[in-house]
Amino acid sequence: MGKSQRTKGAAWEREVAIRFREAMPGAEIRRNLQSQGGAAVGNDLVVPMFGIECKAGKLPNPRAALDQAVRDACKDLYPVAVIKDDRKPPFVAMRLDHFLEMVAEWWRETQREP
Repeated sequence: MGKSQRTKGAAWEREVAIRFREAMPGAEIRRNLQSQGGAAVGNDLVVPMFGIECKAGKLPNPRAALDQAVRDACKDLYPVAVIKDDRKPPFVAMRLDHFLEMVAEWWRETQREP
């Protein structure tokens, strides 16, 4: 991977971190910097509830990004890939069973009596 690709990837990780901070005020959200030597140490972002893998480029592979998110996520986190094709709006990929677990949890919370 060339320097410009690494720079683009790091900028995308920073942007995604900023957007999560806006969505989750007060939450501890930070980039998970790679260890020296380039070995991966978990997902790209440390976010409550989610293991976030960020990919940006001409045509990043969403399935490969999600596979990496699943592989790198801690046990209690929902693995999510946040993908940005060049000059296109970003999108999120996650497994359907994880998404439905989140929907079910949200639904239970909305059905509780005040």
